[in-house]
Amino acid sequence: MAINIGTTYDNTTDPDDDHPYGSAKNETTPGALDGTPLEKAWFDDVLGMQQSLLKAAGIVPNGNPDTVQAAQYLQAIINTRWYALVDYAVGTKIVGSDGVTYVCATANGPASSVQDPVSEGAPRSIWLTEAASMFDMLNPVGAIYMSHSSTSPATLFGVGTWVRIKGKFIAGLDESDSSFNTVGETGGSKTHSHAATGLSVDGHAITIAQMPSHSHGYLHNTAYSNAGSGQTYEVNNSTQQTTDTGGDEEHDHGISGSVASVTAIPPYQVEYIWRRTA
Repeated sequence: MAINIGTTYDNTTDPDDDHPYGSAKNETTPGALDGTPLEKAWFDDVLGMQQSLLKAAGIVPNGNPDTVQAAQYLQAIINTRWYALVDYAVGTKIVGSDGVTYVCATANGPASSVQDPVSEGAPRSIWLTEAASMFDMLNPVGAIYMSHSSTSPATLFGVGTWVRIKGKFIAGLDESDSSFNTVGETGGSKTHSHAATGLSVDGHAITIAQMPSHSHGYLHNTAYSNAGSGQTYEVNNSTQQTTDTGGDEEHDHGISGSVASVTAIPPYQVEYIWRRTA
């Protein structure tokens, strides 16, 4: 309970806007007894307020009078701003002792420790600045964050646990493609090779029946004999084509070349990438 000075004592100043329950009044002269007496009840009322403030803030008096340089009552006022006497719902906004508006990010019930992000040097996990709260809402667990800066979002915003993605391109999930149908799946290679290893298409050897219709040119020579002289002459006629253009006979085509590796990376720009895991 608190004392109502105006009704408890006779010699008081009338209530006004500054003191709606009245205020103390000095004696007109020493010993006149026309001023407000400082009695035990009144003094205990002041002491009760001071001690309840310290208790609510979790501060034990150090035995020294307060000064501007060391004021426990002022610290108690600051700390009780963050002391969890009641539940803070997610989204509750409170102006901290540093003048910054903080947002409750996790349901916060009664606790036994002081919760002041300023005195602790960094925001408590349940309290986020407005900027960090907005970032947290827009970047839930599983979100991808990219930046030209090496500072992680955990350090920059004080939100979440993040892992770096290194040396990988990001591809959209495709349920119909076995190479891209699982989230988090990795694969691919920076290079691929070509080799002259025979007649094949995608690893399948071409059979005789699968060969396309074709023909081969050849040089046709005709021999003539001179019966009178006993000599034989060969006449080089024009090039002829085979008449068999089907695929019913085995034949070979010469292949030349060697194994070659080529780079398969498209044009790119390197940036920092993180994925939120918690």
